[in-house]
Amino acid sequence: PASTVEGDMIEGGPAIPGDICLLETFPEEYRGDLFLIDYHGWINTITIEDDKVTAIKAFAKLEKGITDLKFNPMDGKLYYVHLIEGKVRQITFGGIRPPNAEIEVDQFFGASPLAINFVGENSQSFDESQLSYEWDFGDNTTSNEENPTHTYDIGSEIKTYEVQLVVRDTSGNVGRSKQLISVNNTPPAVSISSIVDNQTYSQSTINIFDLEATVIDNESADENLEYSWQVNLHHSEHVHLGPIDNDHITYALIDPTGCDLESFFYKVTLKVEDEHGLLATDEVNLMPYCGDDFSEFVSLVGQYEDEGIRLIWDIGIEQDVKEYIIEKTDNFRFEPIGVVSANGSSSYDFLDTNPFIGDNFYRIRSVNTNGDRDYSNVVSRIFTQSFGYSIAPNPVFDLCHIEVTQPSLATVDFRLFDASGKLYTEENLEFTNSQFAEFSVNMVDVPSGVYFYSLIVNGESVNGRLVKF
Repeated sequence: PASTVEGDMIEGGPAIPGDICLLETFPEEYRGDLFLIDYHGWINTITIEDDKVTAIKAFAKLEKGITDLKFNPMDGKLYYVHLIEGKVRQITFGGIRPPNAEIEVDQFFGASPLAINFVGENSQSFDESQLSYEWDFGDNTTSNEENPTHTYDIGSEIKTYEVQLVVRDTSGNVGRSKQLISVNNTPPAVSISSIVDNQTYSQSTINIFDLEATVIDNESADENLEYSWQVNLHHSEHVHLGPIDNDHITYALIDPTGCDLESFFYKVTLKVEDEHGLLATDEVNLMPYCGDDFSEFVSLVGQYEDEGIRLIWDIGIEQDVKEYIIEKTDNFRFEPIGVVSANGSSSYDFLDTNPFIGDNFYRIRSVNTNGDRDYSNVVSRIFTQSFGYSIAPNPVFDLCHIEVTQPSLATVDFRLFDASGKLYTEENLEFTNSQFAEFSVNMVDVPSGVYFYSLIVNGESVNGRLVKF
């Protein structure tokens, strides 16, 4: 109310600069104005004179989801992007809006002979005139009826037709609509099977959900079906769209978002289209787990043994926990490698007898009787053909801790080089009848930068990079 700028009081959300009107097809009052858009559906205009805002006017209130706006000098019209509906729409100032053509059918697939009742009477005219109808059934037949009936009689062959309806008003404006008809064909039956609706995700770390579905198509082999997975984050009243994944079996990375003053959930959608254009969809929601803690991981550690790497985790809280799923990765996608049933113990362990050669990252997923999940910390261990080791932390601030395991340790040498290859520091250790060694290298006085290490165990060496902060 205290503003000196004339115009309308505007309430909205995320404001986005649009485009400046320079078109003569729009009235003079809008020339040179900045058209400002708002995700909540507003289009407003800002008048600027001498680099100052002098007026703000409300131009249109549309459906929520506007994300971009441009004037097209080629046709003198205004276009905007509607993110939620996935459409580009057009605004024409003045004139008569073209009619809206709408096709309704009682069925769009089935066995031949396939008789279909087409309905066009719900098409809309905006000049209050009677519409004319032009139907093209895609098989070289047409009709000018408002609500025609057409039969496709083609024997046993699977065939798809694109039906088009063109409606015209007395002002000469045209509206068009299309409908797919598939004869001797049925759409796929789709059911997401790897997750269930309203399944929860953990708030402690990134969640990984496998995405698989049961898909049955009576006419098409699975390899001829096109899968489209999409995971969208629903945040309060708007949506953050995820990418399309066309793999038949894939996974979703779910950030631990939710459980605060705003509402969050993820919607997983699968669309499956057969080679003839018929489409089926299934979707499930993933909800944040906002209940009381049902598990508490005190610690997860990894120890080298002759048979592999043993994981040990201590539990502080175990309320209705069903099982602990051991997950491992050598890059970023954790995958299950084993399960340990919960038995009320305060400590559990699991032996990985087949560690990766190189990096091994482990975490434990606890699952309660409702299917809710929680996660432990991540522990990393490096494994070689003949010995295992860890060098942590990396990056390092003060002390670098080194662990080595080998069935018959004799010598351990650790050498640290600077970026030019000059030896900076060295540790040499000898052992008798030992299988495990641990020691620390003081890095407090080492200048910040990137260093390279060489760890030599019984004459076998591994090399890597160490960052000093």
